[in-house]
Amino acid sequence: MSASLASNKPKTLNEVKQWFFREGLPVTEWAKAHGFRPEAVYALLAGRTVGRRGQAHRAAIALGLKLGSSDSALALSPTADNSTQGESTMR
Repeated sequence: MSASLASNKPKTLNEVKQWFFREGLPVTEWAKAHGFRPEAVYALLAGRTVGRRGQAHRAAIALGLKLGSSDSALALSPTADNSTQGESTMR
């Protein structure tokens, strides 16, 4: 890729769409290469979601639509120790 989506300020939806157009890169290909569901990325680009949480949030950061670190999303995930106990904590 000749141009990067990374920046120190958020990009607009139109800027991200234009980037895909300039690069000639299909949205589906980018999404799969970065571990996102294509539907989530298309929803962001269409404005149907703003990426408040989960995969849409991480995709918005990767696309440059939101500032942040994908590491911050990992901080809230369960630890390996908690996920292997085999017992539900919700009752």
